[in-house]
Amino acid sequence: MASEKEIENSILDHLSMHPDIFAWKNHTTGIFDPKKKTFRPLQGHSLRGQSDIIGIKKPGTIIAIEVKTPKTMAVWQKLNLRGFQPTSSQHKAFTHAREQKAFLDRIRALGGIYGVAASIEDAILILNNNSCKSCNRGREMLCEHNYCSSCECEHYCFID
Repeated sequence: MASEKEIENSILDHLSMHPDIFAWKNHTTGIFDPKKKTFRPLQGHSLRGQSDIIGIKKPGTIIAIEVKTPKTMAVWQKLNLRGFQPTSSQHKAFTHAREQKAFLDRIRALGGIYGVAASIEDAILILNNNSCKSCNRGREMLCEHNYCSSCECEHYCFID
């Protein structure tokens, strides 16, 4: 299975070939302190939950793509379910996932292109504005309200 860094690099390689997109790796871990052998925490106006890939698509639309492996994608989706109550061991991951979702929701609210990708195919769907409003995953088929069939669409669009 590919690592998150390998998936991220393949998405960035693909985006770099697109003439109407300017995208880059967004470093979000803080600055490494060699004396303390740890990363300094984000301070000041730093945003928590920033996406791994940030970019601009012509004519000036912001792009935010959070990269996950298939395994971490499943965990991320579980952590973002409405009403999910984390155990004490899940609390840090839960908080981080909520911060990432809040960042993506803010990008969406301002008209940007956003989503969570575990592959180049997911990223392409996201760039075509095909990401679910609930799980933020790039999907081929969305209902008229922009929900995918694996999420709870409050409009019951996928029920026969």
